[in-house]
Amino acid sequence: MIRRTLKYYRQLSAEVPGLRAVTVSHPGQLSAAQELHARIYRAADYVVDADLTTGPVRIGPRKDPYQAHAQYFCVQGMRAGAPHTVAAVRIITADPGQGLGSFPAYTTQQLYPEYRRLLEEADPAACGEISALVREPGVSGKAALMLYRAVWHYSLQRRYALLLVCCDTRLYQRCKMIFGASWIRIGPDGSIWNHRVVPVMIHIPSSLDEALTLSRVNPVKRRVKMKALEFFVRGLPDDVVLPAHRAKLSRYRLDTAAPELAAGRLRRRAGHDAHAQIADLVDAQAVDP
Repeated sequence: MIRRTLKYYRQLSAEVPGLRAVTVSHPGQLSAAQELHARIYRAADYVVDADLTTGPVRIGPRKDPYQAHAQYFCVQGMRAGAPHTVAAVRIITADPGQGLGSFPAYTTQQLYPEYRRLLEEADPAACGEISALVREPGVSGKAALMLYRAVWHYSLQRRYALLLVCCDTRLYQRCKMIFGASWIRIGPDGSIWNHRVVPVMIHIPSSLDEALTLSRVNPVKRRVKMKALEFFVRGLPDDVVLPAHRAKLSRYRLDTAAPELAAGRLRRRAGHDAHAQIADLVDAQAVDP
């Protein structure tokens, strides 16, 4: 337990040099994100050559009809002096003609009846689904967290009500620790592409409140959550931060500056005694194994 906790703690302590998350806004970025999606899925045998289009390469609409109604996000590095997409994800948005049928979590997963009813009472236009998270082999796993951060900030700013996601079981536990009751399991474990997943509904309006709630967290998880929050609130849009949030951010000394600005401040704090932090974590482990 403590080794996994410390690994996660360290991973969230700083940005990855040379990488930045981007909300896709022009055709070149979109083509790069969809090409990476196709390439990674083909390498994993999730799709076959016949499922792919040519020039540019992407998964065809029969296999992946969701591309036509999705907002993409990517993480870019630099290659030969030009931006290069190394990870991507998307929010599937509602197709006006399909409603909740736009979302594969709703159409393909077994959901608990109470949550299926809750979804059916919601406005599909205020909902979305996180989908198609991919990254190049060898790229830091933090690129995925950069994408989740970008998606969270975007959904807060766009005033989404709910986001669905068929989430990796380990990632679900980690995000549940950070975002608390706003991450809701809505069905038994399922499967997508032969991969075990948890169907989750994220209640976006309460997600920032839940993230900034630390009073009910045991000492070990509190320290990990604090380090996670340092990462997730970087670049948080000012217009989603209420006075009560601002007070907590100030109390916990959490910096919402854009990642590239926060990186310099982190370097200036690098002299902090890391050995004392680790000792505190080890001592606190006895509270909750």
